[in-house]
Amino acid sequence: MLEEFVTMVTEMVPELLNDSQRAQLILGLRARLVLELCRSKPITDLQTIQPHLDRIQILKPFWGTQVSSLRQSLS
Repeated sequence: MLEEFVTMVTEMVPELLNDSQRAQLILGLRARLVLELCRSKPITDLQTIQPHLDRIQILKPFWGTQVSSLRQSLS
């Protein structure tokens, strides 16, 4: 899975992306996977999607912090 590869590479080479870029990239890849799962099956069950949604929730606190910091810097 691409998201797992990106996670592994950015952990091995942390200077490749800053924390905000890393979170945004991984979040986008996880969200895209969920969308692809929903689109590929006419009726996708929650048991298939839930683990991926849970992985997205892991980044949610960090994402909120980054958005707040960005808003403060723009004010």
